[in-house]
Amino acid sequence: MEEHLIPEDELIQVRVEKLEKMRAMGKDPFAIEKYSTYARIEHPDGTSEKVNPHSEDVISAYEKAEPKESSEQPPARVVVNLAGRIVSLRLMGKASFAHIQDRKGKVQVYMKADDLAEQYEMVKLLDLGDFIGVKGYMFRTRTGEISVHAEELTVLSKSIRPIPLRQGKGRPALVWAAGCRAKIPAEICRPYHQYRKPRNI
Repeated sequence: MEEHLIPEDELIQVRVEKLEKMRAMGKDPFAIEKYSTYARIEHPDGTSEKVNPHSEDVISAYEKAEPKESSEQPPARVVVNLAGRIVSLRLMGKASFAHIQDRKGKVQVYMKADDLAEQYEMVKLLDLGDFIGVKGYMFRTRTGEISVHAEELTVLSKSIRPIPLRQGKGRPALVWAAGCRAKIPAEICRPYHQYRKPRNI
């Protein structure tokens, strides 16, 4: 059932339960103080080239590095560690897809159980509005979409309240603060401090 058809209090309860499951797994999103992002093109000759770690930039970098059909040279790799807010999510058994949005746009993330191993249990607990960090490499899917093949996943913030929908469209009304970038937890987690576990003093 689609989220907008479920009462908000029920959705909140489900998301709080997912947060508690994350904590039970030792993966409390609100315990993360800082998350560093990066991106680079790794060339076959051993040299590398830095890229801004944002969706638009890494997509452009992959288009630049993508091997041509006639080329006999080994392809370059675009290695990334990105952060963004989930704006679409498709959970499909052993492989799932999400789009994460940052201040420059959005990029698709491909998450496979065989690659993420036990971290794939965290994928099953994700919701729209969650902030995640993904480490991996850029590739092009069979449908032609340039995406991140995730090798590591970090949940940076759990969205307790469902993200609002634009009236009449049923699409997430998301706003990315331009100055947010990778220093996610301090500002984003502030509305959810009520869900933090008290620390021992």
